[in-house]
Amino acid sequence: MAIIYSYPTVEPKLIDKILITQSYNVDDEEPIEGNPTKSVKISSIGQLLGTTGTANTIPMFSTTGFKDSPIYTVPGSEGITVRNKITVPKINFGYNAYYGRDMFISGINEGPFDGIQVTNEFVIGKEVDTTGDIAMYFKYGDERVGGIFLDDDTSQQGLVFYVQESATNANIVKKISLREGTTIGSALASTLPPANGLAVQGAITAASISAPNGTFAGQLQVEGGLYLEGLLNSQDGITVSQSNITINDGNLVTNGNVLGVNGNFSGSLSTTGDLVSGGGVRMADVTDAASSANAGMLKYRISGNNSYVDMCMQTGAATYAWINIKQNNW
Repeated sequence: MAIIYSYPTVEPKLIDKILITQSYNVDDEEPIEGNPTKSVKISSIGQLLGTTGTANTIPMFSTTGFKDSPIYTVPGSEGITVRNKITVPKINFGYNAYYGRDMFISGINEGPFDGIQVTNEFVIGKEVDTTGDIAMYFKYGDERVGGIFLDDDTSQQGLVFYVQESATNANIVKKISLREGTTIGSALASTLPPANGLAVQGAITAASISAPNGTFAGQLQVEGGLYLEGLLNSQDGITVSQSNITINDGNLVTNGNVLGVNGNFSGSLSTTGDLVSGGGVRMADVTDAASSANAGMLKYRISGNNSYVDMCMQTGAATYAWINIKQNNW
């Protein structure tokens, strides 16, 4: 017999034959004895192994040979598609030699929760020389119901958290909750968060429009009304412009000035106890007619070379008048 490499090389065809040794199998209906040498077609071997499958599908082993796996590619496109689901105990990314660069994603039967767990860093990024938001969104079906994004355009909104109602899930409401005590600000990082509420370094702005000067230095600025149930304590004064301060079952304590529009108190200040001022109490002219609604009110007015301090007083069973208490001339 010639040496095997001396035979010419050809491209095989399915109808070509190769030599095999037929083995004895006691389970065959007619067992073959003697291990005779036989020839078989290449196509017969392929059918025995089950090599026929779906185009563009990655084959996988089974107990009877090869079969289609759930992983396949789409002609003309990059990437791999997985039918149904994929179960992976853990995926590792990064460089093991550099602490902090490794990212381990797990969540399949690991821990008391469902979902994805990331150890060390989870990064959503983009090229530094491009424009557009860096975002992570949440959705029900095809509806976007909220998200977190870092704004990178002329609107300059910064880091934005938002929630919006969804027709798919009507239980979603437009609010953002900070559960338990929350601390915001690098200067507060070394302190414990409050037991409840929100501790903020710097100013808090509550307004739907921008500030006239664009800055808020250590101030709480409210466009609209400020409603409190409890103690409002200020050492730097409280300025209210075209708004109201309503306090229920509490006190307004200040070591500064209580100012309203243009530095004056526009409206009324009512108290069931004593009104104590460490400074002066200034009164202006009141143009309202004397009545039971302003009984006991004081006003200061000037006319010609005269100045007057008047009080609204009851003068009869149902009559009231402005009575002059003091008059000066010059």
